[in-house]
Amino acid sequence: MTDTTAKPAYPPVVTSVDADRVAAFAAATSADPALGVPPAFAAVYTLAATMPQVLADEALGIDLSRALHGEQEFTWTDHPREGEALVASGRIVEDVNKGDKRMVMIETAVTGDGSRPVCVSRMLLVIR
Repeated sequence: MTDTTAKPAYPPVVTSVDADRVAAFAAATSADPALGVPPAFAAVYTLAATMPQVLADEALGIDLSRALHGEQEFTWTDHPREGEALVASGRIVEDVNKGDKRMVMIETAVTGDGSRPVCVSRMLLVIR
């Protein structure tokens, strides 16, 4: 295993937890919108916030056509609320070569109103 790059951090991205967007997501995933923001909506305010920055980082040099979504996990501290502005701050926590594959672990920490911790996402990109 070889560490291939420095570990960049990216500027925070604000995502509004819009009620219509949450309802559409709930309908698309067969979640009950009466229960609030579906847990899987975390992909919207973590992955969608951080991935454009990661892919635009020329120093990181990730070719999306060679990337696979390996695994993803979420750790929740609190639940997001409709109407809330969430702030997602992404960073690379690991970038290693394993054989002929490159493994890039992206961590995104999310806070809500008043800097209240909401969740942390860790997503593995496997580059072929």
